[in-house]
Amino acid sequence: MRATDPRLTKQALEKLVIKTERRPILIIAIAHGGLIAGMDLFLRYMDINPESVFYPIRFSNRKYKDKEPRIESTEKTALSIEAKSRDIVIFDEDVSSGTTLKKTGIFFEGLFGKKPILAANLAVPFPELVYGEEINFEL
Repeated sequence: MRATDPRLTKQALEKLVIKTERRPILIIAIAHGGLIAGMDLFLRYMDINPESVFYPIRFSNRKYKDKEPRIESTEKTALSIEAKSRDIVIFDEDVSSGTTLKKTGIFFEGLFGKKPILAANLAVPFPELVYGEEINFEL
């Protein structure tokens, strides 16, 4: 099964709804891989809480050797406003080492001053994360 499989996104949604208790979310999808599944997750969540917001960012830890998510100061300002009244969800479609998702979570926790929910559709070798469960990383 591929990480972008809609069945995995549906399972991730079910767990996200429990975690957020249906509160509005700001879902930050890590590009490029997290965009399709992230948008699928977002659109499904909009049926639950239409006050939610989607935003893609690029952070390529391995391919482009990014040191942190690529985001401009104007984007930081706009996202900080959106984050005030929403739970933050950092989403990638799959996780292998966890480095990209963890670094992204740390970056946005520093920016927003609150701990984000880390989520993915498929995670190996993290059996506790498979199908969108929160990663048990210490941020």
